[in-house]
Amino acid sequence: MNLIFLKRLLIFSLLLAVCLPVWSLDPTLKFFHIGYQAGLSNNCVNCVVKSSRGFLWVGTSLGLDRYDGFTIRSYYSRPGDPLSLPDNVIEEITEVADGKLWIRTGSGYCLYSPLTETFDNDIEEWMRNHGMTGGVRRVCSDAKCNLWIVNSRNQIYYYDVPADKATKVVDAAAGGNHVSNICAKGKRLAVSYENGWIAVYGLPGRQRLLSCDFMKKYANGKNDNYKIFIDSQGNLWVSSSEKFAVGYRGGSSWKSISGYVVRDVAEDQSGHILLATDHDGLVEIDRQGHQTMQWLHDDNDRMSLPDNTLQCVYVDDLGITWVGTYRLGLAFCFNGQRRLGLLPLGDVCSMTQDHSGLL
Repeated sequence: MNLIFLKRLLIFSLLLAVCLPVWSLDPTLKFFHIGYQAGLSNNCVNCVVKSSRGFLWVGTSLGLDRYDGFTIRSYYSRPGDPLSLPDNVIEEITEVADGKLWIRTGSGYCLYSPLTETFDNDIEEWMRNHGMTGGVRRVCSDAKCNLWIVNSRNQIYYYDVPADKATKVVDAAAGGNHVSNICAKGKRLAVSYENGWIAVYGLPGRQRLLSCDFMKKYANGKNDNYKIFIDSQGNLWVSSSEKFAVGYRGGSSWKSISGYVVRDVAEDQSGHILLATDHDGLVEIDRQGHQTMQWLHDDNDRMSLPDNTLQCVYVDDLGITWVGTYRLGLAFCFNGQRRLGLLPLGDVCSMTQDHSGLL
């Protein structure tokens, strides 16, 4: 698929997504592909985020890409350049209220400024300048795009970006060892530790609402990368390389979900849970863990999911689902595709809708 087609298709889908109702993903969805030939720095896509400026940021195993719907600009680590990326392996991207991007690389975090289009690699100095100590182990942002920071001592800070004020919220691990992942939603902060321990804190205070060893009991003393996600109902979805479970009502009761190795979890605009899996494609489940839909690669359908081994899944503000694959780039789909057809109109410069609803 050439880049010109992708440009036109993305503009068309973005315009129509505003007008389409919110549905569950369609089992007959077609996936549009963006890969190395279209300009991605690498076909192994680890993370995807759409910024407040409308850019799609794609983290790959060989560089950081910015997609504006027309062109892809790639950023790389350049030896001897302190304003470039510290590493080309991009693992996570987080936007905060001032528009800057916190980027976790294979060599630690850096901070990207959209004004200068440069990277600040001295994160410990940034921490000192903003009233915090240590290096940065993990970050996440809340609904207001303020920042939660886990430092190298496993202390957790809340950083109010507009006020430029940092507050220490958690001083020590609650039964865990090193923090593996954090997620903030509403008035709760969920923390997963490498030994499987889970803790939930009430916000904005420091009250610990939950300490749980459900995942730790299955770890057999081994550390793992436990990822945690809070859905719109406050349920906790926790995954590791060997285990996947959901903690209902903020973790008061737990259920193990078998059958998938889950790499990432997202929630669409209808409240459906989407799983990016290892070898099982993209899976939709209900909150009881039952599979409701599955999308797999089909050799006979070039518009199917390009790969069954996925790295990440992300739903943007327009309801477009973006899927990062392990070896075949980025794929995206959107609801209501069956209502749409592609017309050979050439270059489309503008669109409008009349009073009868016709486009």
